Amino acid sequence: MRLPALPRLAAALAFLPAASFANDAAAETAAGGIRLREERRVTMRKERLVISRTKVARTAAVTQGDRYHVSVSYEFMADAGGPEVRTEVAFPLPEYGYGFLDLAGTRRIDGFKVEVDGRPVQPTKVVRAYVAQREVTKQLAAAGLDAETFAGFTGDAKAPGYAVARLPRPQREALLAEGLLYPEVIGDPFAFGPNWSVVVTYHWRQLFPAGKVVRVRHEYDAVPGLAYDFSAKELPRDGRLKGCFDAPLVEAVEAAQRRRAEGGKLPLVYLHWVGYVLTTANTWKTPIEDFELDVDFPEGEFVSFCWDGPVERVGKTRLRAARKDFVPAEELKVYFLEVGERPPGAKRQKP
Repeated sequence: MRLPALPRLAAALAFLPAASFANDAAAETAAGGIRLREERRVTMRKERLVISRTKVARTAAVTQGDRYHVSVSYEFMADAGGPEVRTEVAFPLPEYGYGFLDLAGTRRIDGFKVEVDGRPVQPTKVVRAYVAQREVTKQLAAAGLDAETFAGFTGDAKAPGYAVARLPRPQREALLAEGLLYPEVIGDPFAFGPNWSVVVTYHWRQLFPAGKVVRVRHEYDAVPGLAYDFSAKELPRDGRLKGCFDAPLVEAVEAAQRRRAEGGKLPLVYLHWVGYVLTTANTWKTPIEDFELDVDFPEGEFVSFCWDGPVERVGKTRLRAARKDFVPAEELKVYFLEVGERPPGAKRQKP
């Protein structure tokens, strides 16, 4: 069933890469790092996933804008009557980068916390950097550049906080030639932006006693994808995002645009999204017996996501989707839409 609320963004003036996140997965530590493996002796009995957007006033200290928070809790159980299971548990984040037109500020996952049966666990974090399929983690480290923070890049290649800006010119040109940087400022041959992407994986060793429920919880602040468009009518026409934009949602967003247009202003549709990888749950014994997704959003805004089943409104600012015996077949993206004023100098771009 295609349900309200996922957009395909069209004619986006800014179309940015989104950070996505993943279900806990069984894993093992190998010579090359973490790789997922199947662990069919353990069932994911429950999963409660909450994705929320909270309005945050921008200040000199807060450049990221609104907060996008993810919290998820699980109940696992190893098969009764069998042996206890000791395995590595991994929370892999799909690859994400820093787009040329990225308006979202610092791209870094903050506040990742893990609890097992109410007690904090300190996971190991593995960070790797890639250009296309080529790993460049060591090259960045040798240059003194932090891969995870994109060397401190926040949109200005000449800012003192951006480590690349402090490198000698020959070293910057060498990194550019190797594909690790791109010319960030048109007309300035020495202003280079980060061209690598990042893969972050958290993992820890976990014991699952036979027949006993183990409760795992983690949370973090996500970095959203961002795009904006001039008309809600264009949203379903962009094939770059797979969504479920239906006519009632488009009409509601259009109505909000008309209200904001009073006084001669040109309101834009702003779209933020958080991705979440569900299919890694299939590394455990399937199905997930009891799955629930809650999405919280600011009053007066809109939410869109695809879901095969009913979606329930459980308040002015919360939607809920639930499934029994759930075997995820595809990943999840939750889109948050708001209507705002046109920024200075914004011009329509062809798709």
